[in-house]
Amino acid sequence: METHGKASAQEDITINESFVQGDSGVQTVDLNGTSEPPASTESNRWTGMRDHNKASFTPSETQVDELADSEAIADSSASEVEGNPSQSSTAPIHTGPPASPRTAPGFRDAKIAFAIDISGSTWGPVLEAEIRAVREISSLLPGPTRQEVTVLPWSDFAHLPARLLDLDELDPDGGTRPSVIIDDPECRYALQESSFWFLMTDGDILPPDVRQFARGLVEYGLHALASVVAIFGEREQPPAQCNVSVGLSVFAVSPHCAFLYTDTATYQTYVLQTKGCFSALLPRGKTNPKLQDDTRWQDLPRISYENLARINVPPRQTVGADEVVLSDNSRVNLSRLLSNSEVNMDVAHQILDNEDNVKTVALTAKLRGQADELRKWLDAVERTHEEAYRSASMEQKSTGQDSNLFTNAISQLMAEETSDSVRHSPTQVRPVVIHNMAPFPPPPPSPLGSPQASDSLAAVGLSSLGPLAPPSVAQQSHRRTSSGISHCRRVSENNDSISASNNIGSVDYDVYADYLSPLPPETSLSATQQTFRRVDRSSYSENLSIPGFRKPQFQKDFFRGRCPRCGREDRVLALLLGPCAEDGRTENFPPPQSSSRLFYPLTMGNYPETDIISTTIRCDHCSSRLLKNSSLPDDRKFEAALPLVSFAKNEAAWLQTVNLATQKRFCTDDLSLIFLSILYTKLERLLDEEPSDEAFTLRLGIEWACGTLLREVRTCNLRVLSPVPMLEVLQTLEDDIVSTFRLALEGQSATPLLRYPLDGFIITNVALSNTKNKTKFSVAKRQRLVFLRFLFYLAERYEEIASESGEVVLEALKLHILLLNDPNTSRSLLNLERLRQFSVYDTKNLVKNLPKRWGGGRRERASRHQRLSISVRDLLSTPFLDEQTLRVFQRLGGLFTWVENHTSHAIAVFLHYLFYLDTPLIRAADRFDGIRAGPEIREVMENPTKVSANIAEVLIEKVQTQLLFAPKGDAAVKLGV
Repeated sequence: METHGKASAQEDITINESFVQGDSGVQTVDLNGTSEPPASTESNRWTGMRDHNKASFTPSETQVDELADSEAIADSSASEVEGNPSQSSTAPIHTGPPASPRTAPGFRDAKIAFAIDISGSTWGPVLEAEIRAVREISSLLPGPTRQEVTVLPWSDFAHLPARLLDLDELDPDGGTRPSVIIDDPECRYALQESSFWFLMTDGDILPPDVRQFARGLVEYGLHALASVVAIFGEREQPPAQCNVSVGLSVFAVSPHCAFLYTDTATYQTYVLQTKGCFSALLPRGKTNPKLQDDTRWQDLPRISYENLARINVPPRQTVGADEVVLSDNSRVNLSRLLSNSEVNMDVAHQILDNEDNVKTVALTAKLRGQADELRKWLDAVERTHEEAYRSASMEQKSTGQDSNLFTNAISQLMAEETSDSVRHSPTQVRPVVIHNMAPFPPPPPSPLGSPQASDSLAAVGLSSLGPLAPPSVAQQSHRRTSSGISHCRRVSENNDSISASNNIGSVDYDVYADYLSPLPPETSLSATQQTFRRVDRSSYSENLSIPGFRKPQFQKDFFRGRCPRCGREDRVLALLLGPCAEDGRTENFPPPQSSSRLFYPLTMGNYPETDIISTTIRCDHCSSRLLKNSSLPDDRKFEAALPLVSFAKNEAAWLQTVNLATQKRFCTDDLSLIFLSILYTKLERLLDEEPSDEAFTLRLGIEWACGTLLREVRTCNLRVLSPVPMLEVLQTLEDDIVSTFRLALEGQSATPLLRYPLDGFIITNVALSNTKNKTKFSVAKRQRLVFLRFLFYLAERYEEIASESGEVVLEALKLHILLLNDPNTSRSLLNLERLRQFSVYDTKNLVKNLPKRWGGGRRERASRHQRLSISVRDLLSTPFLDEQTLRVFQRLGGLFTWVENHTSHAIAVFLHYLFYLDTPLIRAADRFDGIRAGPEIREVMENPTKVSANIAEVLIEKVQTQLLFAPKGDAAVKLGV
C-alpha cells in the first residue's frame, strides 16, 4: 500500500481518497504498518443509535460487524478528545484504495433532511418562508426521492420526524435550541442516513447553545456530512450585523457547506459563504463575499434554491470526533495538530493556503474552546515559515530558481491570477504607481507583527525581485500563508464573539497587489517612503456640510439615496424640519422655550405643533445651502436640517436639531421619544400624499430614522411608558418596548402600556412592528393586548361618566346597554344633557322604576333579558364611544378589526361586570384590576374568542348573584342588584 507524504505528516493528517475515487470503505493502517479491516461509511449510523435501543431494529450479521467496527472507531475518537496520550500517538491513519466504488450522488438522487426551526420567534413570515423554501427545493426532486425527504421540526425540544405532507401542520412555539435534533435519537438517525441536510432557522440563538450544537455535530460524526444553512429574516440591518451564529457552528465543522440568507419580505436568497462542493453555487466570476461593517445586501451574490440542482453531493464518510475534514476530503486530528510541539509545514500549508480550510480549522477551534492552542500553533508555524522562507530566498538568490518549498499546485493557482499589467510595467513608472496608490485603503497589517520580520521581508523582496518581474511563486505562497495566519488570528481573538463579521468572509489572499511589492533597489525613495502608506484623513473634513454632524464611515450609519434637487446618487440625505402652520394651536400645549417634562412623550406626534417634518428631502450639501435661505421653494420656512446618520455617533447634534425644530418646547430627555412619535405620525400622513419618487424616498428615509432611534436610543427600563423608571437598567428603546409589552401580557394589573393614552399606545404598536423583536409576540398575543386596551378604555369612560353625571345616568346607561331592546325603554334616555335636566321628582321615579324594568320581581332567569352580545358598533350609540375615538382605534388596522369582529360576547360580559360594581367612583385602574382578578372573567379577557352565547349567559347570571371582588381596605364592593 502506498502512503502519502512524510511520516511526520501522517501523525497530524489523514488522507481520504473516497471523494475522488468514490469509496465506501477504507483500510486502516497504524504507524507500524499493521492493517485492520475496513470500516463502513454507514458505521456512524449505528454509532449514533447504539445507546438507544429501538424495538423495531434487528441488524443483520453484516451490520453487526459494521457496528463493532464503528464502536472501535468511536472509542478511539473519544479517547483522543479526552487527551489520552497513548491513544493519540497510535491513532489510525486512513489511506489506500477504496473497498468498493461509490460515486458522489447528484442532487436529484440525494436523500435530504430538513431541520426546520419552529420556535416561537419564527411565527408568521419566517415559518412561511421556511416552508416555501422546503417546497421549492423538494419540487426539484423526482417522485421517489421526494417521498424519502424527511422533515425534522425543532424548537426547545425535538418534534417527531415528519414528511412533506405535514408542513402545513407545523405550529411555532417554544424556545430555540438546535442541539435537541442531535440529542434526539430519531432525528439524529435521520440526519446520519441523509446524503446532506438543511438547517433552517431565524438565527436568534444564544452562544452557549451554538457551541453545544457544534459539539454535538462532532460527537456523532455529523460534521463530515454536507449541509446547507439557511437563515431567514429581514434586511433591516447590514449583513454583518445579522444574527447568524447558529449557522457558524455548522459552517465551521463541515467541509462542504453553503451559508445562505433569505429575506422573508421578498424571498430573495443571498450567499453569505460557501465551502467545498457548494462553491459551485457562486455566480460565474463571483467569489465568497467579505462580510464587513460596510458590506451591503446588494454586494452579496444572489441565487435561487433551484441552483442546488447542479450540485454533486459528496458521499458520507466516517470521521472521528476529534477530526476536521478539509476541502479535499482529507482529515486532520485537531487536538494532536495543536498539541504537537513540532510543526509539520506540509499540514500547515494545506490548511493555511486554502480559504475553506482556514475557515474550517479556525472556527472549529474557536467553537471547541481551543482558540489559545490555535494561536500558539500559529506562532510556531509563523516562526518555522519565516525561517524556511529566508532559506529559500537565499537559495533563490544564488541559483536564480524558485524554492521547492511550495507545491506546483500553488504555482498553477498563482499563475492564473497574475496581472499582465503588473508583469509588463516599466521600471520608471513604478514609483508613480506607489504614489497613486496612497489614497486607497491600505492592505491589512502584516501578520508577522515584528519590525524585524517586516525588514527581512523587504530585504528578501529587494534581492529577489527584478524590476519587471512579478512576485515569485515562493513570495506568492509566503503572502498567501501569511494571510491565512492573519485570518486565523482574527477569528480566534475573542472566544465569546461569534458574529458573522468577525468569523466568516473571504481571506485576504492579496498576493498580486502592486503596491504590496517592495520597490526595486535602484529607486531613490527614502526608507519612510518605502513603507506602506495609509490614507491621511486629517486633510479631509470629518464633518458633513450641516454643522455638528460627522461623516459616516460605515453603510449602517447613514441613509443614502438620490437627491431630488441636485440629482446626485448615493448622497447622505437629510430631513428638513420647520415650524408648524400658523393656524395650528392646541390648548394647554407646552409653549415655546418652556422645556416641559412630559408624562407621555409618545403621544406628542399627533398635534399640529409637532407637524415639523417637511415633505421635501434633500442631500446633506443641498440642505446646508437651503439653511442659508431658511425657506423652501414653496415658501415654507424651516429651522433645521437633520442628516440621516447614526444617532449614537451624533446624539448631541440630533437632539439639538430636534430641540430647535420644536422651538424648545420639551425637556431634552424626552426629545428622542417625542421625535420617534413625530416620525411615525408623519409616515401615517404620507399615506394620503400623492405617490412620487421624492415621497417614496422620504418614506424610506423616515423608516430608516425610526429604526436607528429604536436600536440606538438607550433608556431606563420601562421609561418608555412610565413617567418614573421602574428599574435603573439601561437598554435600547426596542428592548424597552418589548419589556413593556411582555409585562402587559403577563401582568394581572393595568400596566403602564394599558394606561398610556391612545395615540402613544398606537405608536408603541407601530414601533414594535418595525423592529426585529416583532416575532417575539404572535399576532394573537398582540390582538389580545389591543382588546385589553379597549376594555380599559371602557373602564376609563365609565369613571368619567360617573364623576360627571351621577347615579341617574349610570342607571339609564345600564338599562339601555345591558338589556335587550324593549318598547318600555326609551332611547331618549341616552341623551346626557336631557338627563341632567330632569327634576328631582323625575329622578326619584326613574330610579324607583328602573329595577322593575330590569326584571326585578320576576321568577324567571335573571339573564333572560340581558344582552349576551355587544359589539363595538353597538357602543357608538352610547356615551362610551364616539366616531373620533373609534377612528383612533382603527389606526391599529387588523389588530383592532379582529376586536370589532370577534369579541362581542366578551365585551358584553365585561360590561355587565363593569356596571354591577356597587361603588361607581372607584378609579378606572382599580376597577379594571378588580374585574381582571376574578379567574372566570380573566379567562374571558385573555381568550375572548372562546366566549360563546351560552358561556356569556352563565357568566352574566353569576355576576348578578355573586360578590365580584374585595378591594384594598375594610369595605367589600358588592355587585349591584
